[in-house]
Amino acid sequence: MRPIRVDPEEEAGKCVWCGFCEFVCPTYLAVRERAYGPRGRLRIILASRNGNLTPAAFRALGTCLVCGACDEACPVGINISSAIWTAKAKLAMRVRGARRPRSELP
Repeated sequence: MRPIRVDPEEEAGKCVWCGFCEFVCPTYLAVRERAYGPRGRLRIILASRNGNLTPAAFRALGTCLVCGACDEACPVGINISSAIWTAKAKLAMRVRGARRPRSELP
């Protein structure tokens, strides 16, 4: 599965916080901490809008495997893995200070 670019905040705003996604997420099942599951990562995406992101939150977002299992479990149809993938790319660019994505570099 290849992620598509979506508006991470818009996708996160659709979440009804049911938790179905967490029981299929390999990183959540391994760690059992809310921040390392899809719901926790969607909350991190919403919290990152103001630019305040702790190193622990950044690390939790970065551990997503983008496997897509959460997308299939979501009863609302949120493209969770693409939202996380896009948010990771945006945050990485902000942290690195890059002005454009690598794909657009000469």
